[in-house]
Amino acid sequence: MLYAGAQALVHLALRRDNRRPAAQVGALRAPGAGVVDHVAFRIADARAIRQRLKDCAWSYHEANVPGRGERQFFIAIPEGQVVELVTAVH
Repeated sequence: MLYAGAQALVHLALRRDNRRPAAQVGALRAPGAGVVDHVAFRIADARAIRQRLKDCAWSYHEANVPGRGERQFFIAIPEGQVVELVTAVH
């Protein structure tokens, strides 16, 4: 993780298990896509990013982080990995 003080800004997650349920991040990743599962970035505006993803017709799904008050956007990229954008839920 990359932090600014106590705030996590970026994290890189390694793939551990290809057998995760379809609702999880691995569902967006092609089999054999490598050891990196996803990289995540903190963003400020969920509405703006949601609109931009729709406008650009990117494949993505959203999820809430239970107990954390955060919203996640998982975006499949052509190379088979996933980019996660995380924002506070207001």
